[in-house]
Amino acid sequence: DDGDKIGTISWHALDDGNNEEVYASIQVLNTDETHTTEDASMLFNVMTAGTSKAALSIEATIDQSTFTTDLAVENKATSSSSEGGKLRLMTNDGADATASGHQLGKITFEGARDTSNNMMVGAQIEAFADATFGGSERGSDLVFSTADANTMTEGMRLVAEGRLAIGNTAPDALVHATGAS
Repeated sequence: DDGDKIGTISWHALDDGNNEEVYASIQVLNTDETHTTEDASMLFNVMTAGTSKAALSIEATIDQSTFTTDLAVENKATSSSSEGGKLRLMTNDGADATASGHQLGKITFEGARDTSNNMMVGAQIEAFADATFGGSERGSDLVFSTADANTMTEGMRLVAEGRLAIGNTAPDALVHATGAS
């Protein structure tokens, strides 16, 4: 039936009163049981202020030969006007502070290039440190790239100072566009 738990993995520890509590869990739920689709969700729960909260939801639908997945980050805070869902991409090699030019994170958009489902990147968004992180310094650039044939090309860059570069990497105005079209 819809909403039935398929399985749960949980992590337990003793609380301050020496009682066993679930501090984190992963639940798999059946979200739609029909003859044409089998839908399930994975809920990642964590303990916050003594209450279990859904921190992340991954939902999948299988319909005949179609398989789609959605990643949902849902804010369960009491006031969504001040705090929305968050997705954090972090880098830390444990040795030194993040230096200028180091990649902070990357989001890729991919598609299958053949019947073996070998994937190819069609577009990406990357974040790079603009300076060595430390104290209050954390300048960074966002780089937007797209693919033309087999080549990934940077098309737009938002630099740490808030200027936008289109067709170049060093804008000298609020919006700096170069190129033939």
